[in-house]
Amino acid sequence: MQHKILFQPSEALVHVYLAENEEIQAEAGAMVFKSWNIEIETSTKGGVFGALKKSVLGGESFFTNKFIARQGNGEIGFAAPFMGDIKHLICRIKQCTYNPVLMCAALFL
Repeated sequence: MQHKILFQPSEALVHVYLAENEEIQAEAGAMVFKSWNIEIETSTKGGVFGALKKSVLGGESFFTNKFIARQGNGEIGFAAPFMGDIKHLICRIKQCTYNPVLMCAALFL
């Protein structure tokens, strides 16, 4: 899986390249475009009651989508539902080499 972040800094979009049978998970409503061979599986995360609890109490989406490349390599694009930038950060336990970063509560694409 490879990715490219486009249109920074205000209306950022992440363009993801998937190899055959590779998959990525994203919030409902985050997808902007996809190639013809991307299969979408929608489910509730943690079952119906778990998803309802997360949705009502945590402000998370009720559904999550899994996108899978079938019949060859695929491409898919994601954007946040609000204005802002997208950054690729690698976070490891006890190892932080980045300057402080302000993140919003709805961080997951």
